[in-house]
Amino acid sequence: MLTQHPGDRIGPYRLLESLGSGGMGRVYLAKVDDVVPGLRIGDRVALKIVHRELVRDFDAFSRFVQEAELGKQIRHANVVSTVDAGMDIDSSGETVYLAMEFIQGRTLAEILAAAGPLADGTCRRIGREVARGLAGIHAVGAVHGDLKPANVLMTPDEVVKVMDLGLAHLHGRALRTSVRQCFQGTIL
Repeated sequence: MLTQHPGDRIGPYRLLESLGSGGMGRVYLAKVDDVVPGLRIGDRVALKIVHRELVRDFDAFSRFVQEAELGKQIRHANVVSTVDAGMDIDSSGETVYLAMEFIQGRTLAEILAAAGPLADGTCRRIGREVARGLAGIHAVGAVHGDLKPANVLMTPDEVVKVMDLGLAHLHGRALRTSVRQCFQGTIL
């Protein structure tokens, strides 16, 4: 498995630091280094780079494509927005990425680990905001599929955002996107 490093360039993005990793890939803080529709040069994003072995696995890659499609459809104050997705090809192979708005904050899992149980009022407020985010996801016909404290982010000003649509799935309709469409610019 190839590991990226701060300073590396992936598509139009320059990696700044690693933020963490999960089952689908590693997430980096990155800055926009070239033209990206809807973004300005110098903007910061959270850039998920899909593990290379998953790019070759049709089912895993299909989940990524679905995450990209769903993420670009959902615009809600309580859901982390997807702003771009694509593939960078160089001498080391293909690097598939998903760019999301960068949100300063901590996950609910980190907050609970540091503070222990939260006050009832705080729990209710977080629950309401998570429910609003899920309603935004459901509004496009999707189900999150992996809601847990590690996928709930709280900003310093206490806005709650649901993140990671990697296991989300469409409810009641088939995904109408092919892998070919993604890399012809229709989706990604």
